[in-house]
Amino acid sequence: MTVQLRTGKLKRLARQMFKGRWPLAIAVVLVTALLRTAPPFILTSLSRSEVVSYIADLYSLLITGPLLLGLANYFISQFRNEEDAGFSRITDGLGRFWSGVSLFVVSLVFTMLWSMLFIVPGIIAAIRYSQAFYILADNPGMPAFECIARSKQMMQQNKGKYFLLQLSFLPWLILASIPSSYVVVDSMDLSGIFISEKILDDLLRAVVIAEAQPLVRILSILPLFVSAYMYMANACFYDIASGNLRLEFGGQVPQTNDPYARDTYEITGFTQEPAEDQTER
Repeated sequence: MTVQLRTGKLKRLARQMFKGRWPLAIAVVLVTALLRTAPPFILTSLSRSEVVSYIADLYSLLITGPLLLGLANYFISQFRNEEDAGFSRITDGLGRFWSGVSLFVVSLVFTMLWSMLFIVPGIIAAIRYSQAFYILADNPGMPAFECIARSKQMMQQNKGKYFLLQLSFLPWLILASIPSSYVVVDSMDLSGIFISEKILDDLLRAVVIAEAQPLVRILSILPLFVSAYMYMANACFYDIASGNLRLEFGGQVPQTNDPYARDTYEITGFTQEPAEDQTER
């Protein structure tokens, strides 16, 4: 389905479902980031050999997909206000380890192939495949290529809307990074983090600064806050694009052809399966 809801209202829906859940969401983002970066950091700190470097890269390649699946699983369950929408959703994603690995590898290869043509085709490809992990979270056992195909179909008329949604968070990411200027945070995409020696040194200096300055330590949480906000907004986008989300609008109907232009609305429920009517794609 075509996502007609404007970016600001997408984010408002995300905030609506986030009330009282920020601490756990921030903890989830932090834990997954540590699982992604801490082991390679420890390995490369212990040894600078090429073998250890290859092992660290292999770990990153294998763990990123399951972590992305776990994040997708967690945030769509949070957005849908499911009863079991807790930290166990992350471990459920990790439990489907090889499904996450295969989907990540397939999407990464396709994106890299498109990027070889030029940067813009690579960005477009990444946007086309952006819903694949949410689709896998909703459909355990679905083959990676089918998840990719469904994501491409879902994003046919929604690429521009998705790009604007991600772009709307850029000022927040820049602002959140100012208090901890030495820390490099990749909130946009966990799949592309490769930490250099210089960045590691900067991270160590940031830790020292944070220990010395409690205010900086507190403000360093801001990027995690923005990341959690992004993931929830992306979950909202997925549920609308897939036809899962049901919205009820109230108030006076404005003189417009946009059915989502009304200011008063609420989430009334979610379907068990994506809507079958996909004629608006």
